[in-house]
Amino acid sequence: MSKNKSTIDLTSGCISLGLVKFALPLMAGNVLQQCYNLTDTLVVGCFIGKNALAAVGSAYTLMIFLTSIILGLSMGCGAFLSMKYGAKEDREFAIGNWLSFCGTGLFSILLTLLVYLLLGFTANLLAIPASIQALFNQYLLIIYAGIPATFLYNYFACSLRAIGNSAIPLVFLCLSSVLNIILCIWLVAGLGLGVAGSALATVISQYFAGLCLTIYAWRHFPQLRFKKAAMVYDQAISKSILSLAGLTALQQSIMNLGILMVQGRINSFGVNVMAAFSSAVKIDTLAYSPVQDFGNAYSTFVAQNYGAQQADRIKQVNRQASWWILAFCLVISSLVVFWAKPLLALFSSDPEVI
Repeated sequence: MSKNKSTIDLTSGCISLGLVKFALPLMAGNVLQQCYNLTDTLVVGCFIGKNALAAVGSAYTLMIFLTSIILGLSMGCGAFLSMKYGAKEDREFAIGNWLSFCGTGLFSILLTLLVYLLLGFTANLLAIPASIQALFNQYLLIIYAGIPATFLYNYFACSLRAIGNSAIPLVFLCLSSVLNIILCIWLVAGLGLGVAGSALATVISQYFAGLCLTIYAWRHFPQLRFKKAAMVYDQAISKSILSLAGLTALQQSIMNLGILMVQGRINSFGVNVMAAFSSAVKIDTLAYSPVQDFGNAYSTFVAQNYGAQQADRIKQVNRQASWWILAFCLVISSLVVFWAKPLLALFSSDPEVI
């Protein structure tokens, strides 16, 4: 399989340097991805008030859960592609790429249809107070439209990482994050569109990132193009992809499912507690996302070397990655605990919320 100059071969070279070089764009990219919802929360909290902050916060918890499923599926597909890329099995890579895209894409479409059908049921499930139900439903009605864009971005981001390129997705995410900030301030503060303006800014930015990354990957990375000969159903490949994708989807979504279940109980305590919990969840998500993405980079590293049958490199990266992750967790945890009140004050000036 031909290698693009912008990809990193994780099966050779210095392990620490290769892992860190590959992981940094992923970590920065996820932080930027969180900026979508952070921007919503900051702008809504500052310009509309705590009722809107509570509504957007509850919707955010639900959307993070749905997004984590799509991300997990994409990561599982990416793990399969990494192994085949490392093993230089071109045919399996091409068929796997086609089946992964079709399967994850179909799931995303069905998920979008399902959440729209359950729109009225969602507010009752999460025990949303009557005073903010209209704002909650208004936000979800628009933000759900971004699920297909989330699929496009995450699928091609994971596919590019599978062949050793973690930098390109970061570029498009940077651009879309800047676009989201500009649009959110303009639509909410400038045009006064409220939570609808916040959701619309997010969806437009998501489609910008998803479509641009798709077009770029298609044009510049021949490995990721769908070939007619590969557009076939292979039961063994499908089974392997489904096994990996199912596990990573569960891994990525299980913690967010727990937060979503807690959200329903939190909502019964009223708007002040909802707004406070919303702000705390944003900070928590922002804190753990980078280390989660370091783990994702480590998974890609292992997958490529597993495919290339480099057992010694896998053993070495296990030890090194563990120390990197431990150090990062200690530093980030200390910073968040020490700066807890100033961080919360960014989202709301209401003393009861803080």
